[in-house]
Order: sequence, then structure tokens, then C-alpha cells
Amino acid sequence: MMEFFKTCKTAEDVKATFKDLAKRLHPDCGGDAEQFKTMMAEYKVAFDRLKNVHVNSQGEQYERETSETAEQFADIINKVIMFEDVTIEIIGSWVWLSGNTFPHKDVIKEAGFFYSKSKKAWYYNGDNHKTRRRGRYSMKALREKWGSEVVENKPQEKLA
Repeated sequence: MMEFFKTCKTAEDVKATFKDLAKRLHPDCGGDAEQFKTMMAEYKVAFDRLKNVHVNSQGEQYERETSETAEQFADIINKVIMFEDVTIEIIGSWVWLSGNTFPHKDVIKEAGFFYSKSKKAWYYNGDNHKTRRRGRYSMKALREKWGSEVVENKPQEKLA
């Protein structure tokens, strides 16, 4: 039985919930390792079940085939979750990184993100990172159209 992802209805819900839980339960952020393992196992099941179910800007569900796996998404979030002064934001099915990303640009590139000069932010969209329609949406317009999930950073505590 699902404990952490029972209210999720789309891939976007699963990703946003995972990001919130990873920040709260990750052992490096003071969370419980066993609870984190349980959450990861549930996440993989929920992601596989809902990975092709999305919501459009009118709030209607649709299906889009993707080859992204739960492990790939978890890996990219785990690589960037500890960065101080970096905001992780999920807008639709895209993950955006903004803030002071310069010191971490090599890790961000390695995780599969691409930089948008016009938005001054990094973006990740699984295997569909390029768009066909080169729309000129601002970040504000994207947030209004697709909704946005932002979680306060919980940087790793420094050892004395």
C-alpha cells in the first residue's frame, strides 16, 4: 500500500511529491534512512504506473509515451538537491534550476540539464529536452500556464 504517493494522479504529481519528500527525508538532510528507502521504493512503483500520464494547461489529463525511468529522475534530483542558493522548481513535466548555479554548473550539465539564456535558468525534461515550437514564454508565463512547485532548499549541514 502506498503511504507517500497515494494522492498522485499524474507524472508531474509524482515528481513534485518526490522532490518534496527527498528534501525532507534524505539522510544527508537529517532524515531517517529507512523511511527514505521506503519512499524510494514507493516512488519507483508510482513513477512506473504514472510516467505516461500528464496534465495539460487546461487541467485535462493526457498520455504521452516517455522512456524516462524513475531512477533517472531520482538521480538528477539527488545530484542537485544539496546545492545552497539553488531553487529546484517543477513546471509541468520540466525541472528548472535557478539561483546561484554557476559554482555547480559542471554537476548540473552532467545530470542532463541544459541552460536557457533567455530565462537564465537550467532545464531538464527527460528525453524530450528540445521543443519543436520555440515558444518565447517567460518563466512567469510558464508558471501561470503549467503551475509550479517550489520547495525551500535544505542544504546539507556542514561538519565542524
